Formats: sequence, C-alpha cells, structure tokens
Amino acid sequence: TLTPSAYYTHNKERGIDASTQMQPVITSAIDTLYARTRYNYQRVSQWGTRVGLSDLRGLNMGMKGGYVNYDCNFAYNKTTSESVWEDAVRYKERESENFKENKTANRPTFDYSYKLGLNYFSPSLIKSQKVKLLFNLAYDYSQEFHSGHQDLLYNNTLLTPSASDAIEWVLDQKNSYHTTRLERSNNITPRLRFSWNSFSVDFNSAMSVMRRRINDYRNAEAKGYAKNDFVYNPSLTLALGNVIDGEGKRLQLSGNIVNTLPNLNYLLDVRDETDPLIKYYGNSLLKPERSYRSTLRFERQTGRPTWRSYAASISYQKTDNAVSRARTYDSATGVTIYKPQNINGNWFSNVFLGIALADL
Repeated sequence: TLTPSAYYTHNKERGIDASTQMQPVITSAIDTLYARTRYNYQRVSQWGTRVGLSDLRGLNMGMKGGYVNYDCNFAYNKTTSESVWEDAVRYKERESENFKENKTANRPTFDYSYKLGLNYFSPSLIKSQKVKLLFNLAYDYSQEFHSGHQDLLYNNTLLTPSASDAIEWVLDQKNSYHTTRLERSNNITPRLRFSWNSFSVDFNSAMSVMRRRINDYRNAEAKGYAKNDFVYNPSLTLALGNVIDGEGKRLQLSGNIVNTLPNLNYLLDVRDETDPLIKYYGNSLLKPERSYRSTLRFERQTGRPTWRSYAASISYQKTDNAVSRARTYDSATGVTIYKPQNINGNWFSNVFLGIALADL
C-alpha cells in the first residue's frame, strides 16, 4: 500500500501586544513592576511531504499461518520564518533600566526522517487446543535530521515594518545560531504470549540502541554533544478470563517500565536570550527519565436482551528523574529563566469505575 501526501501553508501576522507585569513580592510598595508594549510582524511559510509503503505477506516456513509485515516511511519538512518587532519596556520605579529595541529575525528550518520496519508473527509454537504459545518479533531502523538557524539583528531606532529595509541593522552574535541534530535508532521488540484455557501471560521486551548527536554554533563558538544509549522498556501482563462477542469477564494485571532519554536540545549547554525578559538555558547534566507503571483492571460484560458492561481499574505510576523546565523569576528585574531539570518525587494514581448499557 502506497500512501503519499503533501502540504503547504503560508501565514502572515501583525499586531500590538501590551502587557503589565505585577510585582509578586508582598513587602514591595508597588504592584506594577513594568509595562511592556510590543509591535510585531511575522511571515511564516511551511511545506512538506510524506510517503509511506507497507505490505503484508504470508509465510510457509514449516509452520503454516506465519506472516510478515513490512513498512517504509519518509518525511521532509521545510519552514521559512521572518519576523520584525519593536519592543519597549518601562519600569515604574527603575527608569534607568527602561529600554527600547528593534529586532528582525530570519529563522529557516528543515528536517527529514525515514523509518524501515519488519514485523514477523508466528503461529502457535505448541500444537494444542488448550495451550498456545505465540511469538512476535519486530525490528525497525529510524533516522531523523533537523537543521535550523536564527539570524537575529537589532538597532535602537524606532521603526515600522515598512521602514525596516532602510535601517542599518547590527548582528546579534550572542543570540544568532545554527543548530543541527541527528538521531539514529535501532529498535527490536520480541514478544511472547502464553495462554492456557482462560489464563494468559504476555511479555514484551522493547530494546533500542540509539546514536544521537547535536552541534551548535553561536557567538563565534562551536559546541556539540554526542551520546550512544541503550534503552530497555519491558512490560508484563497477566490475565484471567475472556470477553468474547460482548460476553464474559476478565481480570488483568499489567506493569511496565518506561525509560525516556532527555531531548538533545535540552542537553545542549547554551543560552537563548532573544527575548531579554524570557530566557532559555540548557542543561548538559540531565539524566534519563524512568517511569514505573502498574494497572489492575476487572471487566464484565453480559449479552442479550440488554448488553451491560461493568469495569473497574486502579493504576499507579512513579517517575524518577522526570524532566521538566524549571522556572526562575527575578522579582527585581522581571526576568524569567527556564532551564530543564530532573525532578524526583513524582507519582500518579487513578481509580476508574464505569457502567455502560445498550439495548440489542
């Protein structure tokens, strides 16, 4: 099956943003730290294409009924973005820190990705009416590349977008950058399912070998980060009972471990201060995130003349080294800094009860 697709979008935006930052310090005599007015103009164009190919084939390798599925996917996206803005910040009590500036930014980006996958499904490895043992093996290779840069220029002359071409702009080397990111991943997932009458055990063992690299050039300095990782995400499900054609009952206990690597953009130790009041920092010391999840679920369904479904479940999740952007606010200057951090002590629990009725 071949599934090609393409898209194109073009947007223009202009407007004036006026905001007032409230002073959060209770002991302060003022309730307004600064007033900010921003005139902006932006033009964005995006286009891309995607192609997918998949097929399903039966196999006869001494075990009748086995089959293999393969799929191939490719995607390409490109974006051009041009922005011009005038920014004015006026502090209520610190007039020496007032500023007005004009900036223009050109932000072209492009990315591509492709994936090649193969999935084999075996028939039962045990020839018995009551006992079955099924095996499934999936493998895929994926690669994605992202490239983006920002050419940021500024001046201190008030202007409108129509006059921007007549102004002499100065390159902001500190906040102009070119960043590329390449990620390769080999993923293999063996799955084994054993069933005996109404009891079943399902074990899934997802493994990935990942090679990731990011390079950045800004402020006349080149930085990079490269890492090879092995990620293992096992899961186990025990079940008793079956629900077939809207009738039956089933008790299921499942659990899994999910390891997630930090985004490479977070690991790059750079600072983005394009907005002088909202800054973004990287953190090269981030650790992988790990979640432990478990769910106990019971379901019962009855058939004619009125179909009824009763379900109840309880789930629990605990996450170590959760990655989140920490926010630091300076109440004296109004500057907000976002920096990714590992956070522990995260857990989540949920209880569900459900009833559904339908006349057949």
